[in-house]
Amino acid sequence: MKSLFYKTLLDDFSRCMNMAPLVFDDKGACNIIIDKTFAVTLRCDGIHQRLLLIGLLEPSKDIPLQLLLTGALNPLVNAGPGIGWDEHSELYYAYQSIPQEALIYSIFRPCNALEALIYLGATAGF
Repeated sequence: MKSLFYKTLLDDFSRCMNMAPLVFDDKGACNIIIDKTFAVTLRCDGIHQRLLLIGLLEPSKDIPLQLLLTGALNPLVNAGPGIGWDEHSELYYAYQSIPQEALIYSIFRPCNALEALIYLGATAGF
C-alpha cells in the first residue's frame, strides 16, 4: 500500500482541479497530462519518502552533450532537476525529486502545493 500522505495529496489535488480521481498504480506511478501538452508522471517513493516528477525531455540537436551531462549532476550539487537517458526507448527524461518534508506544509493546502510542483515541472522543460 502506498503512503497515505501521498494518496491524500493526490486525492486533494484531483478534487481541487475538478479532475477524475487520480491514483497511483501498483508501481507507485500516476500519469497526468498538463494543459493537453505536457505529460508528467508522479511517482511515489515510500521507501525514500519522496515524490518524483518525471517528464520527457526533448533536447534540441543544437545542445552539446556536455551541457546535457551537466544537468545530470543537478541533484548532486543543487536542488535543480536531473536528467537521464533510457537506452531501451532512447528517450531523455527530466525529473525532480521532492522530499516528503518539503511537502509537509501542504497538509493545510495540499492542492496548491502539488499544483505548483507539477506546474514547475511542466514549465521547466519536461
